[in-house]
Amino acid sequence: MNDDTFSDSCDRSTAFGWSRFLSAMVLAMGLAAIGYFPSMAALRWVANTHTVTVKGLADRTVKADLALWPLRLVVVDDDITRAQEQLQRNKATLLAFLVKQGLTEDEVTEGSTLLRDRLAAEYVSRDSVTPGTRFVLTSDVRVRSPRIEAVQAVARQTSDLAKAGVVLAAGEGSSSLVAPYFLFTKLNVIKPEMVAEATANARIAALQFVHDSGVALGPLVSASQGQVEILPFDPTPGAQEELQPTKTVRLVSTVTYAVGP
Repeated sequence: MNDDTFSDSCDRSTAFGWSRFLSAMVLAMGLAAIGYFPSMAALRWVANTHTVTVKGLADRTVKADLALWPLRLVVVDDDITRAQEQLQRNKATLLAFLVKQGLTEDEVTEGSTLLRDRLAAEYVSRDSVTPGTRFVLTSDVRVRSPRIEAVQAVARQTSDLAKAGVVLAAGEGSSSLVAPYFLFTKLNVIKPEMVAEATANARIAALQFVHDSGVALGPLVSASQGQVEILPFDPTPGAQEELQPTKTVRLVSTVTYAVGP
C-alpha cells in the first residue's frame, strides 16, 4: 500500500467516525426533546407547571395546666456544722410554709444539697474571702402542681419567708427570678383541630388569589405544617411565655396548589 492509498483510508475512517458521533448526538438530542430521559421529563414538568403557595394561620388562647417552681435555699457561714444546722432549719421552715399555704406534700419535692468551700478553689487566698462566707450550702426544693392558682397564691407570699430569715434563690435550671413557671402540656390535644383550621384558611387564601388572578385552582401539590409556637398572651417587650399562665398557641401551615387557565 502506497502513501496516497494509506492517507485516503485514514481520511475515510476519520470521516466515518465523525459521522457516527454526529448521528449519536442527534439521536440523544432527539430523545431528550421528547422526554425520554427521566431528568429531562422532570425538568419539563416543573417548567410547565404553575402553582401558588399560601400560608394558613390558626391561633388558640390556652391556660397553663402545670406549674413548676424550682427553689433554692442558700446558707453561708465559716463554720460548716453551724451552716448545715441553719440549712436544715430553713428547709423545715420552707416546707411548713408551703403546706400551710395550701400545697400538699406530694406537690413538693426535696432535691440535692451541695456544699462549696470557697477556700478550696485554686488560687484563692483566705484574705480574699469575706469573713462569714467560706462555706456555701445550697439545697433545692421543687414545687410541681396542676393547681395553677394555688401556686400563684403561694408565690405572692414569699416575703413572709424573708421575714423569717429564709433566703431563696432561683432553683436549678431556672432564671434569676424566684418565680414559678407555667406550662401548657396538652398541645397534642388541640393540634389536629388547629392543623385543619390552618389548612382551611390556606385554601381560602388560595381561592382569593385565583379569583383575583382570573385562573382556576387545581389539585393540592404539597402541604407542610410549620412550627407550632407557644407565645405569651401579653406580648410586651421582653415578656417570657413560661411566666404567664395564659398563652397563645400559633400554628402555620404552608400549602401549594396547582393553578391553571
